[in-house]
Amino acid sequence: MENSITELVDYSKDPEYVMECVKAFLKCKLRKSPAENWCVVMDIDETLLYTLEDTEEVALQPVGRAIYSLCRRLKLDVVLITARVANRASRDYLLQQLETLDYADHAALFMVDKQHEDDDSPAACKFASRMEYGKPVLLNVGNRCCDLFTVDEEMDPVLASLNPKAYYFFVGQEPDVLALKLPTDCPQYETE
Repeated sequence: MENSITELVDYSKDPEYVMECVKAFLKCKLRKSPAENWCVVMDIDETLLYTLEDTEEVALQPVGRAIYSLCRRLKLDVVLITARVANRASRDYLLQQLETLDYADHAALFMVDKQHEDDDSPAACKFASRMEYGKPVLLNVGNRCCDLFTVDEEMDPVLASLNPKAYYFFVGQEPDVLALKLPTDCPQYETE
């Protein structure tokens, strides 16, 4: 499954600018086609939440939380997709973490299945999950390239040169319209 990056749209280190771009994009698209025709896909770890080092406490990722909240206010289905392996204990633990941070009203949750649990990258499984949900993805948000694309980032000159402290908007790959890559460096955060 080889795909390549279609187009880098914009980038910034300013989270407020990024949020303004997300708001403008979503509102523009929703004026043309109602929310029930779309979904928004979000990765979980380092996109919506962090597990604090050497503890089991979780903390919010501020931009991820702001995007999630905006999408829910706009009545968009929010689909969560994670590279965590799907077994009962892992799923229960993840649902507990999501509930702790008030992420309980998502439309669906996809985890890595048996078929993909030994994959080097979760990209193929995440792509299959986006397709399985059955709606076009208006916005796909993640902190790693494999959350957004099925290409090996080291083999792609654009992805290989990304600054880990910046936010990047890309034209999405089918079924995604727009992809937003969050920084891979953890910003400061607060526990709730």
